[in-house]
Amino acid sequence: MANYVPGDFRTYTPAVDLTGKAGYCVMISTTGGDPVKSIRLCSDAKRFIGVVFIEGQGLGAPALGLTNIGRYATIQDGGTAKCVAAGAIGQGVNVTVNTADGRVKAATTGEAVIGIAEEAAVNANDVISVRLHSQAAVV
Repeated sequence: MANYVPGDFRTYTPAVDLTGKAGYCVMISTTGGDPVKSIRLCSDAKRFIGVVFIEGQGLGAPALGLTNIGRYATIQDGGTAKCVAAGAIGQGVNVTVNTADGRVKAATTGEAVIGIAEEAAVNANDVISVRLHSQAAVV
């Protein structure tokens, strides 16, 4: 297991229910009618702003519990975050957002990279450590 590196955390109002979406990538909503600066699951890696925070990251295995208590969600936008994988990812591989559902996947040429996998994912829904980049970069 990779070492936990604290990052920056911000609080946003979800435009959709994020219960059970800890470890998923989010972006500022561009959907008409949503509150200003509200968030949705990320559907464009170039608009990635962070990962829904998984509580207890520094304590070993993360607790995939309720992260948007009340009307707010805590988003990690730097450091090493716990992310939910969309499929197999090798350790040290560049990762991007799986735009279908907000999980992370191995990046291919031409995709925006949001970080580097610090540990491998064998299956979909494995929780892995990802060292987040401050800005998405295209490989």
